[in-house]
Amino acid sequence: MNEMSVREFIRNYEKGSYEDPSTDTMIDAGWYDWFCEDDELKPRLDAMFPIVKQIAASSKIDTNKMYVFFKNNCPVRGDLYDDFRFCEIKNGDLVYTIVPASGHTKEKGMAEVWGRENEFKGALAKGTWNDILAYFGVVSAMEYKDVNGNRKFIGKFGKSTQKQFDEALANLPELIAKAREGDEEAGQTANDLLWQLANESFNTTENNAQTFTTLHLFGKPEKEGVLA
Repeated sequence: MNEMSVREFIRNYEKGSYEDPSTDTMIDAGWYDWFCEDDELKPRLDAMFPIVKQIAASSKIDTNKMYVFFKNNCPVRGDLYDDFRFCEIKNGDLVYTIVPASGHTKEKGMAEVWGRENEFKGALAKGTWNDILAYFGVVSAMEYKDVNGNRKFIGKFGKSTQKQFDEALANLPELIAKAREGDEEAGQTANDLLWQLANESFNTTENNAQTFTTLHLFGKPEKEGVLA
């Protein structure tokens, strides 16, 4: 396993070093163990990268002294699911295991973080993805705080009502089809919908699993605002 720093991994990903979907490239990117098909590794990596970058912004993560690797797991009861893990470069000690959406039947869709702070004897935080972000002290990618400390939402649907959001969500398949044909506005709208679904305004454990699965299917944009 290539134990490059988290900072180096992020830099490499953003400059396109892992665009090649070959198994060797995915191993270079940090895949360590998996039960899914080899051709699923890149879409799964693309789905996890934005949330790895979110967590990397936490003061709990030393991006120069830690590395990150990825696992795809097969529970006895449940569905395949992914996690990513932060370790210390100097000795390989595992620091955190982060599950964006569990595949275990009893915890289906639940996000979890486990860590050495309690010797991995129980989840340090669990629930929606925003519960994990809160544990790490990271503000959601879809929100920010204004000068008065009030939470504001970024994106076209940040201030939408639930009804407006549901209506837009019904058009998601058509938006994705247009995005794949090169319609950048449709791609941006689809991206906004996917990420809004994953975040706090409409966040539930069920949506957590649904959105992460959707992101697995579509991967990262070929260019900004357009789904691949």
